[in-house]
Amino acid sequence: MPGGSPPDAAFLRLEGRAGRSIAGVGNALLYQAGPRAAPVTLELARIETVRLQRRSNMYFLPLAVANLVVLYWVRPSLLWLGVLVLCLGLPIYVLSNCRLVVRTREGQELRWFLDALWPGSRRWRALDKAWTEATQALASRGISVQGPER
Repeated sequence: MPGGSPPDAAFLRLEGRAGRSIAGVGNALLYQAGPRAAPVTLELARIETVRLQRRSNMYFLPLAVANLVVLYWVRPSLLWLGVLVLCLGLPIYVLSNCRLVVRTREGQELRWFLDALWPGSRRWRALDKAWTEATQALASRGISVQGPER
């Protein structure tokens, strides 16, 4: 199509690992949960709002601290094991789960997981850049976009 893009051209692309991706093609968003998973298609006309959500794994730290307290009271000689679990698990605490949250006009909320990323990493910055482009593309199609929720 001279002077424009074909109707099925992708206007949005968010990539995660393990074959997860979100693409905007034609008049729909497509979520691919993995290489073998069937894509989920959602028509743009059904979408009310879209937001990028980033959540750390906050549940880990309280569990690790509780583990230390219990080991201290039950068997102090195994306290080293609790400290080891805490040290090995701290990277899990720092990682942020990134997902796209889509709210439909019918009130349904879909959470499409993309990736677990280190804040400030190369993949984090690439997702930020792709999200900036995606917000413009979605807003130009009349969809309310909310910035990254952290």
